[in-house]
Amino acid sequence: MADIKALAEELVNLTVKDVQELAKLLKEEYGIEPAAAAVAVAAAPAEVAAPAEQTETVMKLELDRMIPGKLSEGFRFAELDPAKEAYAFQWLLWQGFDHGDDRAEFEREDPIIPQIRRHFDPALSIAAVDQAGEKLAYCCLWYQQGTDYAYVEPVCTVPAARGKGLARAVLLEALNRAKKLGAE
Repeated sequence: MADIKALAEELVNLTVKDVQELAKLLKEEYGIEPAAAAVAVAAAPAEVAAPAEQTETVMKLELDRMIPGKLSEGFRFAELDPAKEAYAFQWLLWQGFDHGDDRAEFEREDPIIPQIRRHFDPALSIAAVDQAGEKLAYCCLWYQQGTDYAYVEPVCTVPAARGKGLARAVLLEALNRAKKLGAE
């Protein structure tokens, strides 16, 4: 019987490339189609009865040495709540994921529906906003008390604002906020 602890240690430390190669091997050699790229069990605090399960782990980043998110002059951070600002949220994602900048097409193609999600925390839903109030980059983290991780999804920047460090800044700002809540 294989040493399960050693195997678990190897799996947790796989790189994205390693995970992709493992998924390919499992499919081609064994006919197994993994449901997620990798699975890790996060260590829970002692007062939590069972550890929380996290799926789709492709990168682990220790938050103990985080640097602050800094925006260039003329930009600021703003919390973006998809339930309260559905149009602004969906328009930012539409542009940020390269669907174009035609508002008429956006309004025809994408119904504006408030996004209400379980475990959503507006303090971890960060946009970079210019002086005119236009939201140009976005990052959302999902964090649940009692776990030691935060899930990052989505991150995007509108094409006209790329290359200015906005996505990096909103990601770092969100990660620092998650750390203050208990993410490691």
